[in-house]
Formats: sequence, C-alpha cells, structure tokens
Amino acid sequence: MSVIETHTINKDNESRFVEFLIQQRDRSTDRNKDWFDALLHNHFYKVYSTWTFSTIDDEIWCMAALQNHNLPGGVMRAMSRLYIVPKFRANNIVDDKRRQDVGLKYRHNHNPQLVPSRYLFNKQWGWCLSIPKTSADPCNWIIMSMEHNNRRRIVKLVTNHFNANYGTDFKVLPRLYQTFPNDNDWRAWQVVTCMTPARETVGEPPMKSISVEEWKDRFGNPSLSDT
Repeated sequence: MSVIETHTINKDNESRFVEFLIQQRDRSTDRNKDWFDALLHNHFYKVYSTWTFSTIDDEIWCMAALQNHNLPGGVMRAMSRLYIVPKFRANNIVDDKRRQDVGLKYRHNHNPQLVPSRYLFNKQWGWCLSIPKTSADPCNWIIMSMEHNNRRRIVKLVTNHFNANYGTDFKVLPRLYQTFPNDNDWRAWQVVTCMTPARETVGEPPMKSISVEEWKDRFGNPSLSDT
C-alpha cells in the first residue's frame, strides 16, 4: 500500500522543495510552465506565506501555496498555485450525481480519495488557525478564487466539495474581487469563495470588487485560453 504524507515547507525540506521546482521547470510542457522560473527567480517562492506539498511513497505529486501578497491585510488565498505532477493527473473527473466537472480534475489513478485538496488544504487551514489574532499579519479570511465569471459554477461546485468533505464553511461571494493590483486586467477580477478560519461571522473580506454586470461591460467575454 502506498504511503501518502503531507508536508509544510520548512528549513529541513526547503532544499527538496526547490529541487522539485527545478525538476518540474525542466520537464513540464504545461501552458503556464513559465511560473516555475518566476518562483525560482530571487527565491520568489518565499514571498508566499507558506507551501504545502504531498508525497506518495516519498515522491512529490502535488503542491499548493497559501498566499497573502497582492491581497488586503488579513486575507489569505488558499490552494494558490496548485500544481499536480503530470503522471499523477487524471482527466474527465465528474460529479457522479450531477455528471458535471467539479473543477478538481486531478485524481491519482482515478481514486476519489486522492484529490490533492484532501492532502494540501487542511495544513493550510491549520496554519491560518495558528496565527494569533493580535499578529501584525493575521488571517481573518481564507479565500479561494478562479479567474473569469464563467467559472462561477465551478467555484460553487468546489465550494460544495470542500464544505461536504473538509468541514469548511466557504461561501461564494456575489461580485468579482481584485486579486492583484491591475484595474484593467480582466484576470485580476476573480470569482471568490470565502470563509473565516474559525468560521466566525465577520462579513466579506476588504477586497476591491466590481459587479458581474460591470465586469461584463468592461471586458466582454474574454477567452479562457488567453495566456
């Protein structure tokens, strides 16, 4: 039986994590593979609050970050930069009940137990819960997001998956929210699902937002295939 473990980056495993980034940069044929170079340049991966990665029989198969840069204070983006090693990917994963893509397309050997978020998210949630409320950089809101309003349905399905399986209380917010500082880039305005670490009610995160109608008026229906 395979041994599956999850790790949070630290001084003991950081060199292994960097070696993995270099390896995937050199091997990846993904459309967005350039972001490996971006993460490695001047150790930019350290800008992220933390990284979690999972191993199967001591081989890294997926990773994701917890991010707070480009976001207002107190807001953390979970499952950012999610990456799954190609040989562990399985396409055509659907919600068995609704026969729809649930936006969680990667399952090792089509095993429903091996969804990356199952192994990565709880470490990130725990990391948020460990930050004192009095910290200069607290975690008051956890968000996940996807670019393009057409992905709102997928964000809702992902939200339902997390809430049903991980004990979370994510809620999809009604507008599009700015995830990096460029008012004129449609990709900056994303569909957001949000919760607070301890699931207390504190309202929406203090993120700049626009209505769906305004987003459509400004950007039309941009292609999701844009790089």
